[in-house]
Amino acid sequence: MSAGRRRLPTMKRAKLHRSSVMKWDHIAGNWRSFIGHAEEYWGKITGDEFAVLEGKKDELIGKIQARYGVSEQEAREQIQEFQKRMKEELGAEGVPKK
Repeated sequence: MSAGRRRLPTMKRAKLHRSSVMKWDHIAGNWRSFIGHAEEYWGKITGDEFAVLEGKKDELIGKIQARYGVSEQEAREQIQEFQKRMKEELGAEGVPKK
């Protein structure tokens, strides 16, 4: 860490991080509207496969691991990045057009 920069306490870092991503409950509740975005993000997973997942995060983690050959942690990080991207593109409570 460079001189003059202080690390935020863990709780503040966690709050900042959480606020920068769209909540998964929101994505799961509007899953069908997010399938197109998910297909763009994870091109090796088909729309039909996403439809079957019905927004279930644990099942998506498993699907990402199987298709991309990544660890569970990497799959979780990819989902978190997807959540961040959705918030940036659509806002906190945005729902993509079908």
